[in-house]
Amino acid sequence: MLLIAGAEPNFSSRLFSYVGPSLSPLVEYLTYNDRYDYALVRLLLQYGARVSFRVPTRLLKIRQPSGIMSQVTSLTAPLYEQHSVPRI
Repeated sequence: MLLIAGAEPNFSSRLFSYVGPSLSPLVEYLTYNDRYDYALVRLLLQYGARVSFRVPTRLLKIRQPSGIMSQVTSLTAPLYEQHSVPRI
C-alpha cells in the first residue's frame, strides 16, 4: 500500500477543486463514500492522518483540510443504529 511506501496521509491542495482531490485523504474518503470501511479509516489514523473537528471548507476556500465536522453525523449513525432501544 502507498502508506507503507511513505505516502503522506495528510496531503492536501491549497486550492479547492471539483475535479480532483483537494482535502486530506481521510476527509475525501469520508465525503465521497456512503459506507465506510472502518479498517481503512483506522489505517489512515495509524499512519498519522490528522483529524480536526472543524468544517474543511467555507465558500470554496480550504480552511481546514483535515476537518471532518461535516461527516461526524454519518460516522456515528451506525453506532446509534446498533445501540438504539427498540420501540414497543
